[in-house]
Amino acid sequence: MGSTVSIILRIRNLSNSDISSLCVYDFDSFDFGTLLRPDKVFNGKSVPVKGCLERTIELSTISSKCPFTTRIQYQNGLEDVFRLNYKHIFDDSDPNFNYLNKSHDITCNKTGPRVVELIIRNTEEQIEDQKAEKLISDGCKLMKCGKYTEASVKFLEASQKANQETTILSLRKSTEKLKTVKANNDDDKRAKTLNNEGLQLLKTSHFDQALRKFGEALKLVKTPETATLIEDNFRIAREAKVNQDAKKLNQEGLQLQEQNQNETAVLKFDEALRLALDVTLLNSIKSNKAEALKLEGEKTLQEAWRLDNSPEAVYKFAKAKYLLQESEILKPSNSDKLEIIEYKTLGDRFFNTALQLEHEGARLVDKSLKTGELYCKSAKDKYDSAWKHYKKAKDAYLEGRQKGDENFDRWLELTEIALSGIGEILNELEKTELEMALT
Repeated sequence: MGSTVSIILRIRNLSNSDISSLCVYDFDSFDFGTLLRPDKVFNGKSVPVKGCLERTIELSTISSKCPFTTRIQYQNGLEDVFRLNYKHIFDDSDPNFNYLNKSHDITCNKTGPRVVELIIRNTEEQIEDQKAEKLISDGCKLMKCGKYTEASVKFLEASQKANQETTILSLRKSTEKLKTVKANNDDDKRAKTLNNEGLQLLKTSHFDQALRKFGEALKLVKTPETATLIEDNFRIAREAKVNQDAKKLNQEGLQLQEQNQNETAVLKFDEALRLALDVTLLNSIKSNKAEALKLEGEKTLQEAWRLDNSPEAVYKFAKAKYLLQESEILKPSNSDKLEIIEYKTLGDRFFNTALQLEHEGARLVDKSLKTGELYCKSAKDKYDSAWKHYKKAKDAYLEGRQKGDENFDRWLELTEIALSGIGEILNELEKTELEMALT
């Protein structure tokens, strides 16, 4: 192999991307020393941006050229491959620098005795592309600040400089995003205008028109913040509209109440209650409904008193009770009238039972007179039971009268007459029983 001579090979990275890996190959091992062979000192090494890698290699003095191929791989995916004769460093032979694959500008300079420096720089296209990337970045920042015209200018300048596929793709995405953001911004501006128009209508209580404005705005809005604002206003307008409708129904109910159409008024109040959201309004409607139920209940109660003990009277008392109970739930104030109905209903139940027993006793007496058979004990039992039921009816009517309702006076009088009459009949039946026992 002969003697060797040492040289220094320096690789300086002035490109805009880190060198991720170096690889030396395609050389004759007889051209280099055993220990400081180029593949052993360079393979797998990396060089950062603005960095420098320096290694010593040994060349055989008897070799003519000492060439080897170097592959440089960059962090951004680019690659340079070149071949160089390194013997020229100390004998001034032709370096015969030859690109096998070019991504960057590489210059080979002797910078000292037996020292060679490979300087890697970006090409003019890469420099322009780097400027394009900076313009794209600046444009994106302007776009975030809402300066869409300025951003558009930056992207236009970038389009005149971009030449790498990745940069062109980045520019295309940024340009499309600008179009979308600008369109969304225009929609948001229109949505905000509609929102403001809706607020003005809301202030003047034109709720239907305000809801239409807010609805149109929600169809256009793109940003979450603006959408939330408009949704809140839409909800406020909807609630205001619902309360407005409830107020109208409540007013209609009051007008019907003034015309003594209480049942129809209650229906209006029910509609209003289904709509109303405002607590004060709800309480007002409930109070009005309670009053309508009370008035209708009192009216029905008076009608029931005039119907004596007919089936229709029973129905009327039951209806009056229901109406007053419903009123009581909404607005307690009808307890006395409900108690009056309870006493009247209870008294009627005893009164009607007593009346039935009295009729049965009378039939037994008639049967005795017609057939000559004696049914005194059976008749007496019927009348005795009738008397007890009349007494219970009287007690119930008396309780009702003590509540201040004069309508009970007539029923107290009727039960008193019935009790007196049955008392006389019972006395006669007892005499008859006694006579029969003595015979």
